[in-house]
Amino acid sequence: MIGDLLFVCVRCGSFHALRETREGAVCGECGARFSREGHQIRVVEEVRPAWEWFHQVEDRLASAPAGGRLPWLEEDERLLAASEEGRLWRTSQTRPFAGFLNERTLVEELVPDGSCRIYLTDRRFAVQKGDDLEAFPLAELRCVTTDARHFVFRRAGETACYLEFPSQSPLFWELICRKAIVDYWARRGREVVETQPWVRFRDRERPVKRSNLLAAGGATLALPQDSRAYEALYSLIRAAVRPLLRWGFGLEVRGVENLPKDGAFLLVLNHEGYLDSFFALAALPVKIGFLAKNTEFEGAFRGFVMRLFRSIPVHRHRPDPVAVAHAVRRLRNGAPVAIFPEGERTWDGRRLPPKRTVVKLLMRAGVPIVPCRIDGSFAVLPRWDRRLQRRKVTLWVGRPFLIPESIGSVDEALEFVGKRIDELGRNAWREG
Repeated sequence: MIGDLLFVCVRCGSFHALRETREGAVCGECGARFSREGHQIRVVEEVRPAWEWFHQVEDRLASAPAGGRLPWLEEDERLLAASEEGRLWRTSQTRPFAGFLNERTLVEELVPDGSCRIYLTDRRFAVQKGDDLEAFPLAELRCVTTDARHFVFRRAGETACYLEFPSQSPLFWELICRKAIVDYWARRGREVVETQPWVRFRDRERPVKRSNLLAAGGATLALPQDSRAYEALYSLIRAAVRPLLRWGFGLEVRGVENLPKDGAFLLVLNHEGYLDSFFALAALPVKIGFLAKNTEFEGAFRGFVMRLFRSIPVHRHRPDPVAVAHAVRRLRNGAPVAIFPEGERTWDGRRLPPKRTVVKLLMRAGVPIVPCRIDGSFAVLPRWDRRLQRRKVTLWVGRPFLIPESIGSVDEALEFVGKRIDELGRNAWREG
């Protein structure tokens, strides 16, 4: 809800004070009322885009209350944050999954692991379960991010942990842990360039070898077909959903003529809201399989739906060569693949930078890259809300491109791909 984004009241500066009501949220300290109006948020009588309010939240993060001094801290160790008790899950790879073109992999399921508290200091991360406390150096923290209402962290050599708090924002924990990791390694002379899907260092990043991943097989021109039953059901659902989305959200596509008529391609989209993939699958005339986080395939029904729409499961918090191999195999067989380069939905409406692993794949794939910009999805349902709002949604499809050979660094490619997405329907999102 709004308190997950604005975990600091922008009126009085209180942390974790917003409480949800039917009309929106209210600060428990100063009584200020908050409500969402599309891509904007109203605070009392002032209305601003979500990202403008979030600027103030980011500025106040350094003053987060640490919660006093704890007996297990070392003499010169500084406590940065202490959590409330939350519910803990761990990932377990237990269920096989067969996808489109008979792709085989294991999907993750979340297994409950009791409850715990977490603590963050300037040098360690600690997990307390009952009377047992385990603290380890920040050097062993391999990932910090958010997933739905969970704060996700992973220690070296262990599976990812998903922690849900009763009232604290998972975004607060992602941001404060990210800053602590960056500062920790900066004191040791190393620059952290990413903390999700895992911690990456600039001095460990090698130049990308520009090669054509499809050269060995060559992309065929014929679009591979699924079984008759899957093809018929896919087409039926899309035909039924498309008019509903057009009526409910004014869904339309601009630039559809830019989609390649034959052969494989990679569709790259910005990630505004929860319904982005639904809008793309319903609006675009081609059947595209998305790379999707592994936990979305949990359960028989969800697994069936993801299989029906040709999704490829990806482990988010560790390298996943199997997912890359499946994507490459599809491209070699002429099947288009869609990917959100940001790797997660935006929190405040601003586009996030593409993930470095995704950009490396784009540099090496050797197939046309089709940029697509979704406008309006954030106003419909951002990641921190549960209430749908009827707002116009437009998909802007750009001309296919390849990343030029003159671009050799990941940073240059990040900027190049981002600009290609941003320039589509420029300023259209500001209307209304």
